[in-house]
Amino acid sequence: MRIKGFLLVDFKRIFQSIRFWGSVLGIWIALLVGGNVEKNFSQQPTSLEALDQGIYGITGLIILMISSFPYAGSFCEDIENRYLFAECIRGDYKTFTRSRVIAIFCSSMAAMACGILGYAVYIKIRYGLWWSQENTAYQILCKMGIWYVGMLRKTPILYFGAMGCLYGMLAGILALIAALFSLYYMNKLLIMSVPFLFMYLMLNLSMISDLWDGKLNIWYIYQPFYGCIETDVKAYLYAVIFTAVTAYILYRLILMRVNRRIHYA
Repeated sequence: MRIKGFLLVDFKRIFQSIRFWGSVLGIWIALLVGGNVEKNFSQQPTSLEALDQGIYGITGLIILMISSFPYAGSFCEDIENRYLFAECIRGDYKTFTRSRVIAIFCSSMAAMACGILGYAVYIKIRYGLWWSQENTAYQILCKMGIWYVGMLRKTPILYFGAMGCLYGMLAGILALIAALFSLYYMNKLLIMSVPFLFMYLMLNLSMISDLWDGKLNIWYIYQPFYGCIETDVKAYLYAVIFTAVTAYILYRLILMRVNRRIHYA
C-alpha cells in the first residue's frame, strides 16, 4: 500500500473519531477556565490579551496534554489489537510508520489550532474586540516586526490561526514524543501525560540553562507573543525549521522501534 492509502485511513480514523473533536472542545474549555477573563481583566477583554493570559502557566501545559488525545496512543492501540502487524504485512512498514507520524503530528496540531482559534473567536463575539493598542502583548508584537501586527490589524482570523498553528507545532512534537514512548510502555494514561511531563521538565531545565540563548528552549520557540529571534518572520520560520528537524529525528527513532517490535513481536 502506498503512503496515500495509509494517510487516507489514518485521517479518516482521526476526523471521524469523537476524540479529535473532544480534544478541540477540551482545549477551548481549558483556555476559557484558565483565562478566567471575568476576574483577570478589569477593563474590556480582547482576544489577544485573553489568549496571552490563557496559554501561560498550568493551562498552557494542560492544553498540550489534551491535544495529544486524538492519535498519540494509536501505536499502542494497534499493537494491542494486532492491527500494526497486519498493516505492515499489507504494505512496507516504513511507509506505514511515515504515514502514522504525519497523522499524529497533524492531528495534534489541528486540534490545538482549532481550539485556540475557537477561543479567540468566542472572546471577540462575547466582548467585541480582537485586540487593543493598550494590550501589553500588542505592544510586544509591534516591537517584533510588522508581519504579526499587519495580520492582526487586517485579518485577525488569519493571525489567530497562524498562532494556533505555531503552538500546534509544539503540540505535534510532544505528541510524537508520546507516540515514541508508547512503543516502550503501553500504559495509555502514562502516554497521555508525557507531553505535560516533558514540558514541565523543559521548563525547569530552562531555569538552570539558557539553552543556547533560548534557541533550544521549545517554550520560547513556540510562543505566539515572545519569539526567541528578534523579528516575527524569522521567529516563525525558525519554529518551522526546528519542527521539521525535530519531527524527522523522532520519525527515525519511531521507525527503529517499530522495526524492532515487528521482528520481536
